[in-house]
Amino acid sequence: MNGSAWKNFACCRPARVAALALALAAGLGLAGCRTYRAPVAPDFSQEMADRAAAIDLVRAGQRLEYAGKEALAEDKYRQAVNLYRETPSAWNNLGRLLMKRGANEEARVAFLISAELSPRDPMPLYNLGALWDNMGYLDDAGRWYEEALSRDENFQPALRRSILVDQMLRRGNEVTARRVQRALLQETDPWWIERLQRERVRLAEELRAGRGRRGEDDYLKRPTDERPAGLPPFGTDPGPLAEPLPR
Repeated sequence: MNGSAWKNFACCRPARVAALALALAAGLGLAGCRTYRAPVAPDFSQEMADRAAAIDLVRAGQRLEYAGKEALAEDKYRQAVNLYRETPSAWNNLGRLLMKRGANEEARVAFLISAELSPRDPMPLYNLGALWDNMGYLDDAGRWYEEALSRDENFQPALRRSILVDQMLRRGNEVTARRVQRALLQETDPWWIERLQRERVRLAEELRAGRGRRGEDDYLKRPTDERPAGLPPFGTDPGPLAEPLPR
């Protein structure tokens, strides 16, 4: 093939290449040619099956939890995430059980993965706040509660705990006051209603006097071992939340 012919062949349009492939597929006397096969669309049936099986494992794990068999439940959640990683409820519930038995670093990672896989769900971020809350790091806990509220400003558990963190640190501002207002609009528990109403009065007085966020700087400057533990006031529970049973 001379230079001109090679140039013409190299510049051929894709349609000519496709026609050549079809000709080869028809077996035009070319010994040993391979049959041309059109591209096959990806088969997602296995992925769908794995996802369904993972959800079934989450359901089984939650039934075991309700029966008090937490070690077996944890094993089911681990099976679920090993089978299908993109199962946020399995990661969240695994994190809860890890937190309950003191495996805090593993719990933190599990909650972060759950939050990544479900970017609109405030629950795993709330659980990260509960993790730091239970270890006594109220400033870190408060920041995660705020992250949860950035996903859903009316998420009741995060509203409650973020308000209490500000109260325990003797601080508060206009943002806290608005959260108290939103919390009162949806609260039905008499204990919480009374506490929130007292907090609304306290914040109103402090904001009028220009003392918003009183005590925050003093708290953050203390050595960690001198900070007050984040123990919940009577009647509250900073424990992590479980996912509802998947449908």
